[in-house]
Amino acid sequence: MSETIRIQMMDEFVIYLNERQADHMVNKSKKGLALIEYLIANRGEPVSNRRLLSTFWNDENVTNPENALKTLISRVRTLLGQISPELGNCIVADRGAYHWECPPEMTVDLYAVSYTHLTLPTILLV
Repeated sequence: MSETIRIQMMDEFVIYLNERQADHMVNKSKKGLALIEYLIANRGEPVSNRRLLSTFWNDENVTNPENALKTLISRVRTLLGQISPELGNCIVADRGAYHWECPPEMTVDLYAVSYTHLTLPTILLV
C-alpha cells in the first residue's frame, strides 16, 4: 500500500503522511522550510543555483555560498526522507538548478488554486 502525502502551504506549512501531521523536524529549520516552499511555489520549474543563492544568502557574509546551498539541500532531503522516502526524492538536481518533483501520490494545496487569488510571502515571489 502506498503512502499518501499532502502538503499544505496556505495558512501554514504542514506535511501530512496518510492524513497524519508529519513535519515536526522540517519546521525546525527556517531556511530549510523556506527552501521547500520556494521550490514548491515554482511548480516544478528549475530554479537556478544563482537565484537560490541570491534569495537565501544575498545579505549574509558566507565564505562559500555554493557549499552552503549544497549542505542545505542535503539536510532538507534527509529531513524529508525521514518523513517518507518519496519526500526525500522530491528535490531534484538539474544542471545548475533544483526543482520540486511531486510523485503521483502527493498533493499540494497551492497547485489547486489560481495565483490570482493568492498572496504569497515575499520570498516566494522572487
